[in-house]
Amino acid sequence: MMGSKFFFLLLRFAGSGLPPSHMRGIGIVGRRVRGFLARRVSPHIGRGVNIERGAYVFPDTVLGDGSGIGANCEICRGLVVGKNVMMEPECLFYSNNHKFDRSKNALRATRKSVRLRWRTMSGRGTG
Repeated sequence: MMGSKFFFLLLRFAGSGLPPSHMRGIGIVGRRVRGFLARRVSPHIGRGVNIERGAYVFPDTVLGDGSGIGANCEICRGLVVGKNVMMEPECLFYSNNHKFDRSKNALRATRKSVRLRWRTMSGRGTG
């Protein structure tokens, strides 16, 4: 677990400084290094994935083959992404729901996973 935290921090900070994958010539280096780091954070990262600059994964993130997380996306724990799913830059995925029990006057957070199915595309500000 300690190793995955180290690689998570490397992905968050060093991965953000690497060239974007679309940059001609050296972009492939950034893509491969971020993919390598993501696989050290989560064992559930598929083949041929693209983790862009500013994006990250958690230890419980599932990312299917050929999928990508766009630049500066904010994801939640427990995110499940199918095969060939594309996330555009700056997508936001949150999974906490809140239940309010009036009798106890308490607010409880519950977590449900977010699932993106096979061959979908999501983007910020699209409807």
